[in-house]
Amino acid sequence: MAVMLPKSRDCMLVVVDVQERLCPAMTGLDDAVAVMSKVVQAADILGVDIVVTEQYPRGLGSTIPAIRDVVPNSSPTLTKTTFSCWGADGFLAAVEGRGVRTLVLIGMETHVCVQQTALEALERGYDVVLPADAICSRKGEDRNRALTFMQANGVSVTTFESLVFSWLEDAKHPCFKAVAGLVK
Repeated sequence: MAVMLPKSRDCMLVVVDVQERLCPAMTGLDDAVAVMSKVVQAADILGVDIVVTEQYPRGLGSTIPAIRDVVPNSSPTLTKTTFSCWGADGFLAAVEGRGVRTLVLIGMETHVCVQQTALEALERGYDVVLPADAICSRKGEDRNRALTFMQANGVSVTTFESLVFSWLEDAKHPCFKAVAGLVK
């Protein structure tokens, strides 16, 4: 397997289904949401395109304020009923329209919507990066098994901090201080 160091110019961030009625059941939610918020903020600072998805929002509610409030207004929120984000109207166009090679996925649930989106992205020829500290599931075992399964199938599993320093590439980057402040 080739080594892949994600570059901000090649990436799109996909925020998967961080919704009001899903959240209470998630294991490790508070820590994961805190990291998700930082990933979104770093992506915004560095000009990484962001797409948000919501699984059946009529039943599961909207994206939670902790995430919605840091997503730029210019980022689309796409609704879906399919578990994979690829089934959301406008998702394929959003990805292809930006010419990205790598999808960075955060959100929930790791073993369902995140996993199906990741595996379909690989099938379509995209690289996939998954910051493990920015995803969650109802059960820790489901999350852990999904991480192992996705990694065995070619998904790059990393952490928020590793991802953002890869995006920065150099301490001389003009956004270094702003992004590094999110790590602290």
